[in-house]
Formats: sequence, C-alpha cells, structure tokens
Amino acid sequence: MSREQQRRKTKTAKKRPPLPEVDTLTVAWMTTLATSSACLFGALLARGYASLIDRSAKMIDLLSAYLLTVAAVIGIVLLILTPIVVRRRRSNPPGYIVAAAFIAGALPWLLILMRMVR
Repeated sequence: MSREQQRRKTKTAKKRPPLPEVDTLTVAWMTTLATSSACLFGALLARGYASLIDRSAKMIDLLSAYLLTVAAVIGIVLLILTPIVVRRRRSNPPGYIVAAAFIAGALPWLLILMRMVR
C-alpha cells in the first residue's frame, strides 16, 4: 500500500464520527452503573445501621431490602448493556470500568442469595 493510500485511509477514518445510538447506549450504560452502585451502597449503609446501631429500626431494614431489589433489577440491565457497549464502541472503555460494571451488576444478586441462605 502506498503512502498516499495510507494517508487517505487515516483521513477518512478520522472523519467518521461515532454512531449516535452508540453514544446513547454509553450514556445509558454509565447511568445504570452509577444508579446500581448508589443503590447498592445505600442498601449496605441502611443494612449496617439496622443491624449494628438500631436493631428495632424496621423501616430502615425495609429500605435496605428495597434498595437492594432496585440495585438487582438495574443490575440486570447493566449486565445486558455492558457487552453491547463494549462491542459497539469504536474505542473500548477502560477495563476497570467494564470490571466495575460487571461487579455492580452481579453483586446485588450475590447479596440477595446470601440473604436467602441465612
């Protein structure tokens, strides 16, 4: 391949903007990651408060269960969106973000299973 063909190829590759639906999927993916992480963190804080500080706080324990359920439902969406976004984006997101997405999507289900076993 000649030098001129290589230059043309890189110029045309740089001119193509990312697809709009990929940007929308990326925003939705990051929003589900943030929401699932926040719900999971809130559930853990509420559970810690209800079990360590005030054992008679039934509403706080109920809030913990609610937040864990919401994190689990959003985690399913997160687990579905993660491979789609990674495949469709032109440049891959950082590996630690992808790992955090898989952890944030699966951890609520692991906690629910642990609660059911006890």
